[in-house]
Amino acid sequence: MISINKFIIIVLFSCLSTSLAFGSVSVSSITSEIQSKVIQKILIDNPEVIAENIIVNIKPNTLNPSIPENCHSYSYKIFNKSNLLGRTFIPVYLLDKNNKRIKKIPLIIDSDAKAIFYRTNKKIKIGNMIKKQDIYKVTESLIGKSNIIYNKIDNIVGKEAKINILKDSLLTSQHIRSIPDIYKGNNVLIVLKKGSLELKTKGKSLDDGIIGDKIMVQTLGMSRKLLKGEIIDKDKVQVNIIN
Repeated sequence: MISINKFIIIVLFSCLSTSLAFGSVSVSSITSEIQSKVIQKILIDNPEVIAENIIVNIKPNTLNPSIPENCHSYSYKIFNKSNLLGRTFIPVYLLDKNNKRIKKIPLIIDSDAKAIFYRTNKKIKIGNMIKKQDIYKVTESLIGKSNIIYNKIDNIVGKEAKINILKDSLLTSQHIRSIPDIYKGNNVLIVLKKGSLELKTKGKSLDDGIIGDKIMVQTLGMSRKLLKGEIIDKDKVQVNIIN
């Protein structure tokens, strides 16, 4: 469930984030406002992060960041699809009272965010179930982490290693999976279903999968037909016959 505060932040970024500030304008007031917007955007993009673990440093990328006397307001844009982690450049346009651009101040924004992740404290062989004592918690930067990373222990413990995992590996979707209800090569009961009619036959699984997954199976006997069906139980695959 989305909190009220999170909902407000999402509404703020439902379109391009543009600011028009009137009254007293200074470099510090501009950078302070943009810093706040950058933090909000990072929180939206990375719900596993808390504001206290976000660092945003902003500085003008110009030798003359002064504000002209006729500056009445300013504007800038933060695009929805922008990834604000790492280094970003945002131009700020100073406007006169007629909203005419009188100067551009390019800002350099260096942002980082840290979150909780889990690493392995030993080598884990493919097919082994991961136990709580096999992992340890770390707080690390999100920069450079592109795969789906598991940051909740309940999403790790009890799962199966789908490859050999080296010691101190950061656990991602490439390393672990839910333990299959059916493994490749298992004997299964194939339920051929057409409307209200059902026909059951023995077969063999050609894929791994959990209940709800679609996998390939092969009937036994002389015909050895290849069929695709849905796993409906730990040893049962249903194949819907359309024609």
